[in-house]
Amino acid sequence: MPLVEIRRMLADSSVSRIDEYEATLASELAERRQVLDYVRRFLKEEQMYDVKIKHVEEQPYVSASKRIRVDELERFIVGTVDELTAAHESAGNSFTIYHGEVNEEDDGPVEVCLPVAEADTKLPAGEVAYTVAVGEQTTFPEIIGAYDAVAGWAKANGRELVGPPREIYLEEVTADPPRMEIAWPIR
Repeated sequence: MPLVEIRRMLADSSVSRIDEYEATLASELAERRQVLDYVRRFLKEEQMYDVKIKHVEEQPYVSASKRIRVDELERFIVGTVDELTAAHESAGNSFTIYHGEVNEEDDGPVEVCLPVAEADTKLPAGEVAYTVAVGEQTTFPEIIGAYDAVAGWAKANGRELVGPPREIYLEEVTADPPRMEIAWPIR
């Protein structure tokens, strides 16, 4: 236990302070176990994802961007999709573009997008490599495996990743279980 926490415990010697600290430790341990499970599967080179390629058409969209860390990500995506769909008529599945890494230390930025019939902002047409993640595979850190699978496929097949990756929500962003495509533009 860090000295800062010990000082807090001594200043507020209530059982609730200890319970709060224990809950924080349990949450941190659960996250670390997830990361270790992912690393074990990666080291065993388990093939968890089927990567394919497809051509996508140009897609006009509206969006909202934010610098955000992983613990706030889901709330931001769900809230932003709700706001965008309330203000615009959707022309397809909502998606998020990751302009940088998002984790406990890195904050993107991310751009939550809603396809529309006409807009000034457009995703360019082109080829993408993609895979589908379902259920637990869509949570952090499990989702990293889907991104790694697409990047690994591109490297193994002599393709170059061009531009930021995106998650396309194949159902409502609050669907249970969630289903999404991880797509990366390639050449």
